[in-house]
Amino acid sequence: MVKGVFIARPERTAELKYLAVQQLPTIPIPPAPIATSFGTISWDLPKSLKYTPLAVIDASLQMVNPTSEQRLYSIGYYYLDPNGVVVDDGIVVFKADSFEFKAFYLPAGGANPAFTVVSFSAPDTGYTFGLRMLLLEMTDSVAVVIKETSRLEVLLTSGTENWNLLGSLMVPAVLLMFMAAMGAMMVKSVRRGEK
Repeated sequence: MVKGVFIARPERTAELKYLAVQQLPTIPIPPAPIATSFGTISWDLPKSLKYTPLAVIDASLQMVNPTSEQRLYSIGYYYLDPNGVVVDDGIVVFKADSFEFKAFYLPAGGANPAFTVVSFSAPDTGYTFGLRMLLLEMTDSVAVVIKETSRLEVLLTSGTENWNLLGSLMVPAVLLMFMAAMGAMMVKSVRRGEK
């Protein structure tokens, strides 16, 4: 079990230098569903989260290798700004005791998933934080990314977005109820007039 994972804030990630891992470009398009047959990652975060800028969020991860052989993986991370532009990306640095590593093997068959915690923060709301499970292959003692197998994202909101949506839905609903009440009153007054 891997524990003590840490990802630096976007403004601090420049100090992290990664293994010689050939990166796949981070794009806002997730991998094809068939890619999960090479590895899956899941966490305990919702699709969006009310967020206070610079607060540290902890997410519990589960990583599984469903293939029939042991495979080498790493976890990439990225931040999208409120306009959907990638502002930072890199490889998660895992820590176990005093040992740091960026790649790990998972046993075959998904019988023994790996569990860990990842921590992250963002400079403001509106950012999206994402993780990518990357399948690696050793080539001349260098870990090379050959495929992105799965992806997770969480939108860090100010919490007012849902209230704005609710408010925009409430106005037509209230107007509709008002019109229905007025219509009922008019029908009653017409019926009274008929008597």
